[in-house]
Amino acid sequence: GKSGGFPLARTGVSLTLGVLGVLATATGAYALHLRRRKA
Repeated sequence: GKSGGFPLARTGVSLTLGVLGVLATATGAYALHLRRRKA
């Protein structure tokens, strides 16, 4: 039987969420940097 469920899928989701979080943080920091440069 399937005793482990979908560990690979679960890991993929966790990785995707982590990457999205990092991208969101980097984008926010970059936007702030650009805004400060303009001002």
